[in-house]
Amino acid sequence: LFPGAVFATKHNGECSILGRSEDKSRRGYYVVKFKDSGIVKEVYGTHIKSGAVSDCVFPSSEEERVTLLMKPRYYEVGYIGNGRHPTIQDTKTHQRTRSFILWHKMLARCYMTSKGKQYFKGYKGVTVSGYLR
Repeated sequence: LFPGAVFATKHNGECSILGRSEDKSRRGYYVVKFKDSGIVKEVYGTHIKSGAVSDCVFPSSEEERVTLLMKPRYYEVGYIGNGRHPTIQDTKTHQRTRSFILWHKMLARCYMTSKGKQYFKGYKGVTVSGYLR
């Protein structure tokens, strides 16, 4: 990884590397700039190579947080919403709750595609209605 290199991300277009992180305690981190949004972030090197980096930033207000929760992020149809039930069971390890994992797998069976075709063929035409309760 070197400054000026451009990598494609899975969901947020392209990002270019600006350089290494100045914080010496963060070995393997690089500063990148996303082409479409212009957001600059520090991300881990292997995440850049795999395309798993995102230009999502931590919301600064409650209104921004609610807006982000209402945006479809899972297979372009599923969103968390603003409710009283948590999706993360353990905040230290970011372990998801059982109900979230089951909901996410249900969406995957109905909406996951590979090369433009539905991945789970037995679920062709099946849609999910409703939200996580």
